[in-house]
Amino acid sequence: MPDVIKIVKSATPSVRLVSSVPTLAVYHTGVLAGGGGAGVTDHGALTGLGDDDHTQYALADGTRGDFAPPHAHPYAATVHSHSNPMLIAYLGSDVVNNNVTANTMADVTGLSFAVLSGVTYKFRFVIRYDAAATTTGSRWSINGPAATTIAYTSEYSLTASTRTANGWHNAYDLPAASNATSATTLNVALITGIVTPSANGTIIARFASEVTSSAITAKAGSYVEYEVI
Repeated sequence: MPDVIKIVKSATPSVRLVSSVPTLAVYHTGVLAGGGGAGVTDHGALTGLGDDDHTQYALADGTRGDFAPPHAHPYAATVHSHSNPMLIAYLGSDVVNNNVTANTMADVTGLSFAVLSGVTYKFRFVIRYDAAATTTGSRWSINGPAATTIAYTSEYSLTASTRTANGWHNAYDLPAASNATSATTLNVALITGIVTPSANGTIIARFASEVTSSAITAKAGSYVEYEVI
């Protein structure tokens, strides 16, 4: 005998499921497709929206947990969220050093970044430059406020395919001597390091020409990347 489904209204405010073989009877109150009531209809009026109820999840502000890169390799380093992004400052116009005294350092005015006492920064200057002649060398360095820690390297062109490379320096305006040659165009100087100043101030790129009154020109578009670490 086939099962029979009976829908029966009940005045009793309850829902009951009564099963028997071969008849299934369902008791309910009112109309099946109900609705209405005095519920909240505005999402902003819900309570508890700011509650932190799921402590197993990382927080976007970095105060709990870590955010890994998408599809990270199992051996990739963990990426930590933080609020110290890499910043970049660009040189807006060419700066020339053709001092009448050879090997005299001068600021690359406009290619710098501000620093605060007690804060450690990493930095990388990338400077494109031209020389008045292939027999005019140069040197490249930095200057800044007093510092408890300063360590940087520098390298710059000798020819179109060779370069001068200097080891770690622990004071400003080093090395003390210029190299002896350059390409006339498309030279590049790199200065990379870290600094922890003991006073507020500015870290700025510096350069010199090896030959009296023979121009070395730092080109617009050169830049420095820097970041608090």
